[in-house]
Amino acid sequence: LRAQVRDTAVSSISWDTTNLTRASSISGSSTYRLTFGWSGSTSPLPSHNSTTLSVTDTSGHTETFTYDFLVPAGGGGYSGGGSATWPSSLAPDLQLASSPSIDSHNLSLDATSGAADTTLDLPSYSPNIPGLSLTYDSLTADPRPIVTIPHVLNDALAIPAKSSGQITVTPAGGGTALYTGSTWYYNTSQFIPGDIQQIALQSDMTGQSTNRYDYSATVVDYRTTNTTATLTGTMTVLNQASSAVGAGWTVQGLEHLTAASGGMILDLGGGGRTLWFSGSPGASGGTYTTPKGDFSTLAKIS
Repeated sequence: LRAQVRDTAVSSISWDTTNLTRASSISGSSTYRLTFGWSGSTSPLPSHNSTTLSVTDTSGHTETFTYDFLVPAGGGGYSGGGSATWPSSLAPDLQLASSPSIDSHNLSLDATSGAADTTLDLPSYSPNIPGLSLTYDSLTADPRPIVTIPHVLNDALAIPAKSSGQITVTPAGGGTALYTGSTWYYNTSQFIPGDIQQIALQSDMTGQSTNRYDYSATVVDYRTTNTTATLTGTMTVLNQASSAVGAGWTVQGLEHLTAASGGMILDLGGGGRTLWFSGSPGASGGTYTTPKGDFSTLAKIS
């Protein structure tokens, strides 16, 4: 657990671990980072454990927060992370169309990507055939995907004077850059060592077709000696700016496959949602790799 503090100077940090009765190897109770594992002792019933964080600033003001855990019954099957270490930077995340949305009148707004979505139901002319619906997603009309970089400020070094982030997008597998973003600078004066910045970097992919792309994000911490971290990943861009029913519009539920480098993109027919099936099956009957969380199978039949 990591204490995150901002807008104040910290005098002391402490964790009350009295109620972590099922925990073992507890350390760091007077630092911003508390570590522990769940013990292997057998318990016939689930139990409630908790720890309370107290942070006191230089003016003597203290804030507290309690973290609760439901520890399952039994034992021996769960433990701490062993020799695992916390990475200097976490993996970047592409903001997906399935993120939480804010609903309004005939409109929903994605809370992370900013995409606006709406649906228009068309009349049914036969009682035996349901009417069609048109669905709109602004991110497919104007593709500008956002990648969020969780950047850990090194707890072994002083807080940097500032940090910067820049994103570059290339074709899948490498090649000439298709988009190089501006370098954005961030004030780090309110952070403490070990804090995690969330750096959001947006790409302009309006001139690119539906496809799979690689990106690299460069994050620099500015000190006397600068430190640079480069994180890489892939993104699926769904461009419907030239859709036959209007930019960003499609027939709801009308799925569409697009061949891309290294696999296939399945447009799920609404809300900008896609699935990425990786692989290159050569023989007829070969299957692609199903994405995590999905249980369908995509096979090549000819």
